[in-house]
Amino acid sequence: MKRLIFLLAGVLVPLSSGALQASSVFVGSLADWIADPVQVAGDKVFTYVDSSGGWSGDELVTISSNIPQNSETVSIDGLSDYIGPQNLMLAYSAVISSTDVFLSLSLDQDFSGSSATTYKDIFTSLEDLQANPVPGTGTWSLSVIDAGAGTTVSLPPLQGLWIRDTIVLDASGSVLSISNTAVQVPEPHVLAATILCAIGTFAVRRERRRLVWHRL
Repeated sequence: MKRLIFLLAGVLVPLSSGALQASSVFVGSLADWIADPVQVAGDKVFTYVDSSGGWSGDELVTISSNIPQNSETVSIDGLSDYIGPQNLMLAYSAVISSTDVFLSLSLDQDFSGSSATTYKDIFTSLEDLQANPVPGTGTWSLSVIDAGAGTTVSLPPLQGLWIRDTIVLDASGSVLSISNTAVQVPEPHVLAATILCAIGTFAVRRERRRLVWHRL
């Protein structure tokens, strides 16, 4: 049994090799992302789609990898200078180029001030994102109000997501940063096939060993 576990581990780890190739990417301001819209982190491609509001260039966008958790986090820091009332919106896509699929997406908000709400709307296509411009109308939607705890949504097996973050500030509202973490796993049928292959390989080796001992 232990041999089977080690064999499975040796086969399954390469399936998530995209995460092992991941590296943190410093994008810069939103203007920098617009100027260079396609950013690659490991096996994920993050592409700028749209934005609105009074983005001034004080924000800092970073894509950070967490190899043990097989995830990437898009963080928008340096938001303390954005004082309400105003709305800030950023939309982008996240596409996995390997056979992995998304498992979950989460939203966190570092809060400062009062009455600040961040919405994350998640869609399966650009057309759906464009057809539903109101915050909270995504195929899946998350929100964090003031100092509320971060939220997470589980996703079906998808390799592409279109994501819209909307920060809504009242007259005294302010946030320090927001972060979006996408976790991925091997695609289910690939995972199942690999497990079956590993089990079959283990069974063949075990039978060969049994025959060798029998002949002795």
